[in-house]
Amino acid sequence: MRLFLTCIFALGWIPKVWAAMPAQHLPGSAAQGDVLEMQLSVDNAKLKKGSALNVQFDSRTLPCFSWETADQKEPGATQFDCLAGIPADMTEGARRLEFKLNGELFLTHTVEILPTQYPTEILHLSPETKALMDSPKRGTEVKIIRAQLGTESKQKLWDSNFLLPLNGKVESVFGERRILDGKLKPGFHKGLDLGAKEGSIIKSAHHGKVLIARRFSEEGNMVAIDHGQGLVSIYLHCSKILVKKGQIVRRGEVIAKVGTTGVSNSFHLHLGFYIHDQPVNPNYFLDYKKNHVPTTQEK
Repeated sequence: MRLFLTCIFALGWIPKVWAAMPAQHLPGSAAQGDVLEMQLSVDNAKLKKGSALNVQFDSRTLPCFSWETADQKEPGATQFDCLAGIPADMTEGARRLEFKLNGELFLTHTVEILPTQYPTEILHLSPETKALMDSPKRGTEVKIIRAQLGTESKQKLWDSNFLLPLNGKVESVFGERRILDGKLKPGFHKGLDLGAKEGSIIKSAHHGKVLIARRFSEEGNMVAIDHGQGLVSIYLHCSKILVKKGQIVRRGEVIAKVGTTGVSNSFHLHLGFYIHDQPVNPNYFLDYKKNHVPTTQEK
């Protein structure tokens, strides 16, 4: 990890470190499928070596990450970033968040979950393609994928400049429900499908480290990239993978080519974004400059 970070700094890929807002930013509401971005200031007198700030939300404990800045707006405080993904199928209404410092309650906050209208799509798959969904390897594959999607590296490698990996036609959107063989499938579509010609190049949405570069039964040829602080992007159904696990990539670097491998019925890229292993709407990050509340120094 030390060598990895040294290489990143040497090549100048780390985004500018921003000073946090003077006190805190805690949104009052968030829509299904979106991201809760929260910033907190903690008095340094309450911190000690190894201190940890977490937020409990939707029965999950999520880490917050401190900012080390040279121009703190509050000299006696440390700034923390906390991210939480809102499931597309989360019940709307008030949700309580509990921030805990070293295991002790530090702050509570209530956020209103707003409804998002998602469409329903009829899915057509060949018998051969449907058979992939019953692969005997599936249980093991899911464990491998979920372990990587939950990666929690401390270094933030991304800023507001996310790149659309492929200029393709939108075929399916995040959050939609699927009907297969006349039955509504459980769950929801966890990404954005962009149709394009076979072999079209796919680029990394931002700087990061390759976590996955291999084939799975349902995902087909898959690439997953860790962007830091719980944010991971995935690229599915590729015809060819052009990177290796552990490789450092830059925003816009070519990582794969469009295909229709795995459970797929057309040449397309399935693009997904995950926050602490929770799928969120890719459009939140692709249009990040509009959705994100900027910190003091960004302004």
